[in-house]
This record gives sequence, C-alpha cells and structure tokens, in this order.
Amino acid sequence: MVVRKRHEVRAQTNKEFAEFLLAQGNYLGWSVSGCFYSALHQIDSWLDDCWGYHPTGHKTRETFINRQSNIPQHVLDAYYRLKKDSEKARYDCWDPSPLAVRTNHLPALEEVEQFVQSQLQPVSPSTVT
Repeated sequence: MVVRKRHEVRAQTNKEFAEFLLAQGNYLGWSVSGCFYSALHQIDSWLDDCWGYHPTGHKTRETFINRQSNIPQHVLDAYYRLKKDSEKARYDCWDPSPLAVRTNHLPALEEVEQFVQSQLQPVSPSTVT
C-alpha cells in the first residue's frame, strides 16, 4: 500500500507540473512528458495495488499491461499516445501547441486516471503510512 501511495503522489505531482507549464505557455514538450509520467505512475499504482507488481522499466511495464485483458483498448491507446508524444518532444524537439496539450494530452491522461481509479481497492486509513 505504501508503494501505491508513493506512485499516486508522484502521479499528482507530474500532473500539476504539466498543468503549470501549460498555464505558463512555455516548455510544452515537458508538459506532455509530465502527462506521460503522471499516467505511468497511475498505472504503477494500479499494478502495485491489484497485482503486487513493480516493473523495473518501460519494457517490463508494457509487456505486463499488454497482457491484461481488463484494460480497455482506449486506455492503452491513451497511454501509448502520451508515451509517443513525450518521446517526440524529448528526442525530436517537437513542441506541441497549448491547444494540443489541452485537447489531446490532458484528456489522454484523464482516460488513464479514470480507469485506474475505477480499479483501485479502497484505502483504509490504517494501511497508509
């Protein structure tokens, strides 16, 4: 449960980072990367909570989530869209527009968040330290 909570906190921090950069109108590629890493930590919180699984990298995470039949395709598509665009921004110097971040990347993150939140077990106050 502690690992899940750490991933939830990191997911929120990355989302706030992405929203801050979007509001500033600067470094929008990093805003997309913040969306991606927020989604990644959302997924990792779910993997910990439901499976007790702690991936050691992108490849192991992706292998695991691709085998899970309960993840809707639109959620996988949203996750991979964020990953692809994050890589494009970091490695290909792509700069998305503020509109693209608002209409593509934040909604993709929301799809991942909604799925994960629907799957997580309720947390009792005594299990969080």
